[in-house]
Amino acid sequence: MTETFDAPVLVVTDHTGDDTAGYTLTLASAQLLTPARSLTTGPVVAVALNPTPDLDALSAQGVAEVLVPDLAGHSPRVSAVVADAVRACLPLVEHPAALLCVSNYRGREVTARLAAQLDSGAAVDVSALSVEGGELRARKSALAGSWTTHVHVTRGMPVIAVRPSSVESHDAPRPSQPARRDVDVDFSPEALAVTV
Repeated sequence: MTETFDAPVLVVTDHTGDDTAGYTLTLASAQLLTPARSLTTGPVVAVALNPTPDLDALSAQGVAEVLVPDLAGHSPRVSAVVADAVRACLPLVEHPAALLCVSNYRGREVTARLAAQLDSGAAVDVSALSVEGGELRARKSALAGSWTTHVHVTRGMPVIAVRPSSVESHDAPRPSQPARRDVDVDFSPEALAVTV
């Protein structure tokens, strides 16, 4: 039997679109939610970086709760803005087992920033995740895929950026009814210094 956590897993999700046409969950975020579900028997909690997340897609992915930080007009493309938004959401999730991001330009920066702020370990460009001995194990390719290595975080909550397309997206066996919770954010001077 595969080992899992029983604590929540927090996932930073991206959407494409706009306020007029609506927003759609990105494929990379759907791919990230698939391994998140496999890591825990507890809830998967999504942080949505836009005011109107795709609740139907998040439901199909089995998300239990959607936290929607108020970005107050700041761009979700700015890593400091996203890190502040995620930090504002953390107190609302009881003892998360891990925090997952998409490993893109912003996700790697958010992972590093949050790990430093939370005094936690981090890994980026991860291709697979598993739970072994009660710890999150991450597999990474190195040197253009010529070999792989396994890493685990030994301090704090693991903050992990997973490579897009490293996992195929599959809907949950049963759709969920995700609750939406709006979250106020206090932005750092770093987040306020950048405009896009």
